[in-house]
This record gives sequence, structure tokens and C-alpha cells, in this order.
Amino acid sequence: MLIREEKLKAKISKSVKKPSFLKRILPGIGQFAFTKSRVILLGSIFLLAIGIWGLTKIVVNDNPVNWFNKNSKIRVADRVMNQLFGGTYMAYLTLEGKNPDDVKRPEVMTYISNLQGFLEKKDVVGKTSSVADIVKRIGNVLKGNTTGRGVIPQRQDEIAQYLFLFQMSGNPNDLDNFVNNNYQKANIWVQMKRGDNRDMEQIEKDVKQFTKNNDVPQGIKIRWSGLTYINKVWQNLMVKGMLEAVLGGFAAVFILMLLLFRSPGLAFISMMPLTFAIVLSYGLVGFVGKDYDMPIAVVSSLALGLSIDFAIHFILRFQQKYKENGDLEATNNYIFQGPARAISRNAFVIILGCFLPLVFATLGPYVTVGVFFALLMAFSTLTTLLLLPGLMRIIGFRFIKRSNNKRETL
Repeated sequence: MLIREEKLKAKISKSVKKPSFLKRILPGIGQFAFTKSRVILLGSIFLLAIGIWGLTKIVVNDNPVNWFNKNSKIRVADRVMNQLFGGTYMAYLTLEGKNPDDVKRPEVMTYISNLQGFLEKKDVVGKTSSVADIVKRIGNVLKGNTTGRGVIPQRQDEIAQYLFLFQMSGNPNDLDNFVNNNYQKANIWVQMKRGDNRDMEQIEKDVKQFTKNNDVPQGIKIRWSGLTYINKVWQNLMVKGMLEAVLGGFAAVFILMLLLFRSPGLAFISMMPLTFAIVLSYGLVGFVGKDYDMPIAVVSSLALGLSIDFAIHFILRFQQKYKENGDLEATNNYIFQGPARAISRNAFVIILGCFLPLVFATLGPYVTVGVFFALLMAFSTLTTLLLLPGLMRIIGFRFIKRSNNKRETL
């Protein structure tokens, strides 16, 4: 009553909000995905094939030291120490006999010495130590520059005397690092300059090949131990366990989709964002050469819940609207109003607010989790907004039962 009509109209026109960015672009994306459904489907199959190719390039490997940044004090110290010393990554090769004093047998002691020489020729091995080194050292001291210098004695009683002299000349407990009290077990220290699982696995294969070409003394068994070896075993078990968890979770999600949609066809379509997110993300890991380590293995199982949410939201709303109007194009236009905006905003919030900030973390696993989850969400969102409209147009609508039994054909 008190404001002039001209001023009121001007005020109202200024207060009208412009359409948001998503409101402007999503209808066009929806129309493109609907009209170019077959092209998008063919392109998606091609991308899926590339992703599967990338999966074949994935290398399972881990080294906890590499979880830190290259310039961190731990990584710098690791590089310097492995340059100046024999190696900081310890693995132990144990030879175990059936009877006491088996280690004192000349053929066993010689086998240990030969095995050490074989290992020290490997690039990753900096140094090895064993009871055979002690026996040869005592022989060097006793025989000086004679021809017996550095040679394993060929008599068991002579080896026993060498070990007795060593115990009497220093700390008797030093020998406990290499043999047990009754000389039934011997331990070879293997100092490695790198702690990657691939290096440990390769050394293990090399030793198997050595034992195949050089018969192990009778009654002697060889086995590995040590932190580097344990890390390799743990990694293999974890990868296998995570793979089983992902496959089992994938099957469980599909069963839940069957119960939710009561249609195998819609359940299959709903699994597409999850399938593309995992295959493309891990395929990218294979192409860039990133090792499949513990953080990535853990992320794979957590990705199941995130990637299926968008498909559920999309298909349920599509199903509900199509039952009402029976018009595929109108239903698709409706989806790319409110529902598509909700999916897009949810994706932006999760990618930009939850995961990408982890890129600035100092610990490697946090960076890996942030980047990988962001990729999973991006691929899942793109699959939902681009592939699902085409799938619903081509085949998905056939699995939606309408009360008036009217179905639209292409």
C-alpha cells in the first residue's frame, strides 16, 4: 500500500533468482543421454573393455615405508641407510635338521655358505650373515695366509672346535643369533635394500630355484621368516581376502537389488554404476602403474555402498514416474529435474568435501583413499547420468509393470 507499483516491480524482478548451474545443464545432459542412448551404450562397452584391460596390468605390491612422502624424514633415512649399509629390510632363511648337531655337518655348513653366495649376487640383497661366516672367520684367524683360509672344514669335529673357540673368545650369546642351543637349526640373515613385496617374492622364487638345482642336504628343511617375508604373506592374504570380500559384497548387493526392484532386469541395470566405477577406477590404477597395496585393497570393499546409492535413487524415481504417465521421454525429463540435481549435488559434496581434501595429507594411504574414492564417485555419477537413461529407454522400461498395462515402444 505504501510502496509505488514501479518500485515494487523493480524490487521483485531483482529478487528473482537465476537458474542454478545444475538446473541449466542437467536437462540438456538428460536429453543427450536419452536421444543418443545407443551411441552411449556402445561407448560404454568400449570403455568397460579398456578398464578390464587395465585390470590385467595391476601389480600387487606394498611397502609400508612408501606410505610416507618421498621427502619425509623416514623415506630420506631409508634411502641413505640402504646406500651406506647392507640393507635395512630383514628376512631370515632358516635351515632346520631332524637331529641335534645337524648344523655342524660339513655338507650343511657348506650348503649355507653357497646359498649365501647365491643370495648376495642378487641386486636387492646387500648382505647375508650366518654361522658359516663365523666358522670361516675362525679358520682365517687360525690358519692365516694358508690355503685353508675362508674354507669350510670337512670334518664335523673341526667345525665344533671352531664354534667352541668362538664362544670362548667373546660373548657366548652372539652365536644364538645364528643357531639354537643344540645346533639343530641355523639362521641366515638376509639384509635387503628394498622392502617391496615383489622383491621378497622374487628372492623366495630364486631360493626355490637354487634348492632345485642344488639338492638340500639330507634331513634339512628350509623356510622363510622375518618382517619382510611376513609383510609379503600378509599382503597376499589381504589381497585374496579383499577380493573375496568384493565379489561376495557384489553378489550381496545384487541380491538386495532383486529384493528391492523385484526384477532381474532392473537389478542388473542398477549394478552398472557400481560395475563401471570399480572396473574403470582399478583399470586406471593399472594403466598409471600404481601398485595394488593395502589402502587400495581396503577401499575396494568400501566402494560398494557408495556406488549403488545413485542407481537406487535414479531407478526408483524413474519407475515411479513411468508408472504414472507411461511416457519415456517425459519420465526422463522429470528425472533430470529434481532427482538428477540431488544426485549431482550429493556427488559434488562427497567428492569435494569429503575425499579430495585428503589429497593434502602427509601420509600416503590418506592421499590414495581420497583420490580413489573421488574417482569412484565420479565414475559412478557419470554412469548414472549418462548410461542409465539410455538403458532405461532401450530395455529398462520393459521391466516396469504399469497398472493400466500400457507400455511405450521405441
